Parts: sequence; structure tokens; C-alpha cells
Amino acid sequence: LMKRLLCMSLLPAALMGLVITVYASFAMVEGMQMEFLEALRDTTISVHAAYDALDDGDYYLNDAGQLMKGDLNITENEALLDSFVEGTEVELTIFYGDTRMATTLLHKDGTRNIGTQASEAIVEIVINQDQEYETTDVVIDDEHYYGFYLPVENDNGEVVAMFFAGEESAAVNEFIFSKLSAIILMAVAVMVLAIVIIVWAAKKM
Repeated sequence: LMKRLLCMSLLPAALMGLVITVYASFAMVEGMQMEFLEALRDTTISVHAAYDALDDGDYYLNDAGQLMKGDLNITENEALLDSFVEGTEVELTIFYGDTRMATTLLHKDGTRNIGTQASEAIVEIVINQDQEYETTDVVIDDEHYYGFYLPVENDNGEVVAMFFAGEESAAVNEFIFSKLSAIILMAVAVMVLAIVIIVWAAKKM
């Protein structure tokens, strides 16, 4: 009788615990990824608004090939871009067309990642179709990033630039995995406790 009671109780409890744990894990990972992407979107919007407040002119390239916004030289004012993400793991880039004209991203030798291009697929969506674009895996300088791209228009309505905010995938995934591990351990502890209680109850009966 006890064996039958245990089979009738433990199998459904274990199965239910497994299903709930798997579902909760996938939902949590997806939710946290969306939160990171939403935070990156908010960053691009804030930085875009900050440049608009500094100078309401159009984006263009000067004779030296540097990115300007009205009278503000964005390319030369690297410290300004750095200040927006100081103390965080977020990286910023301002593109003119498909080309990085100002960025906090550094090459392995410590120089700025200036003059490189975004992928054709991203340019097609953001510049040509005037749409925001988010991804959990964009490769920049052989590193993987969570990233968000914001199209930027001049006064005539033409999309000429895009703002990018990103964070290394390794750091984001490490944070997500730490939270996921805690949930799995908690679920296992609850399942073990439930099994102990079921066995104890069966013996008492």
C-alpha cells in the first residue's frame, strides 16, 4: 500500500515540479533579456535627447570627415559620450549612415572603434526602413553584445544616423545564469521537501 501511495504521489509531484521549473526558467530568461534590451533602448533615447538639447542642428560630416550636429563636433567630444555611460557596462556608438563616427567601444589596443561599419542587415532595417532594431547577439570587433539601434532623423525627415547602446553578452548572460541557478536550486529544495513530506505521510498512514 505504501509503495502504491508513493507512486501515486511522488510521480505527479516530481513531474509537476519539473514542468513548472522549466517553464519558469524559460520565462525568466526571456523576461530578463527583454528588460536588458528595454534598458538599452532607454539609454539610446536619453543620449539622443541630450544631444538635441545641446544643439538642435542637423547631423552632417564636416570637411575633415567628422560628425557634427549643428555647431557641435560629436567626433571630437569623446569625453561627452563617455560621460553618459560612466560607471556602467554599457557601450555607446553614434553612426552616420553605416559608419561609426563616435563611440565608447575600444579595440584591444585601446584605440576607439571609429570608422568601422554596421552590418548591411542592420542598416537596411534602421536607416533604410526607419525602424528600431534590438538583438541579443550582435558581433562587434569579435565580441558578442546585446544591442539596441535607434534611427535618427534630420529636420527634413531623412534618416541619416543611428544611435547604438550595447552590453557584452557574456556579462549579461552571467547575471541571468546566476538568477536562474537560484531559481533552480529553490525548486529542487521545494521538490525534496515535498518528497520527504509525502514519504512521511505515507508511512504514518
